[in-house]
Amino acid sequence: KSRSPSSSEETRTQLRTAGNRVLAIAAVHKQLHLTGSLEEVEVDAFLQRLCESLKHTAPAEIAAIDVVADRIKLGSNKASGIGLLVAELVTNSFKYAYPAGASGNVNVNFKRSSGGWLLEVSDQGRGLPEGFDVDHSTGFGMQVVKAFVRRLNATMTVSSIPGRTVFQIEGSAA
Repeated sequence: KSRSPSSSEETRTQLRTAGNRVLAIAAVHKQLHLTGSLEEVEVDAFLQRLCESLKHTAPAEIAAIDVVADRIKLGSNKASGIGLLVAELVTNSFKYAYPAGASGNVNVNFKRSSGGWLLEVSDQGRGLPEGFDVDHSTGFGMQVVKAFVRRLNATMTVSSIPGRTVFQIEGSAA
């Protein structure tokens, strides 16, 4: 029984997506190991190294991953959750932000906030599809993002228009 070309292409795309998630998880764990501490992690250096690793899997449309991060130490469990969240959001930007022939950056900002920390992952791409609702999205990537937000006891807001999409996650340092 032969498969249709669209079915086999869809399978290849899903396998690439799964492979990229595995690579992202491996990159997070590698970066945590390189910090030399299982107790506390300097999140700024961790995110820089993580995004450098992710850049190796980026399509040609991604010109750069710009990271701006305050110097903050967090427990390794919280840092790993933030790292996995960043990996998923950055990978989603790789896949959806820039159509073929267009290029741009992905921005990762991590800073102190009055209650703890604030993470922003943004791009200047095409924006989320019209009618997209993060709270009711059934896509696997958004389910992963929402699970990590819950794991971090954080809150997430999303704003998107063509030319600017921002995922903003705020959590406590505790």
